[in-house]
Amino acid sequence: MKAKDRAKKLIQGFTIQITCDVRHFPTERIVLEECAKQCALICVEEVLDVLKSYGGLCDVLEDHNHWQEVKQEILNQTKEDELV
Repeated sequence: MKAKDRAKKLIQGFTIQITCDVRHFPTERIVLEECAKQCALICVEEVLDVLKSYGGLCDVLEDHNHWQEVKQEILNQTKEDELV
């Protein structure tokens, strides 16, 4: 899975589904989306910490690079949202 797709999937996985019409509560929607991104970042950091503990194995290094890209995609999405 590409880093950008994995980042989106993580954020979506943590997004709380609101049963009411979010147009009436735009502030809450923004807060919930930011919380979902923070949760996704915490998960990515945990994965990176585990990968670090395995050291310089070739496959682990590739996985570490992938998860670094995922983290950057989540951070980029946060910055893009701030611009909108």
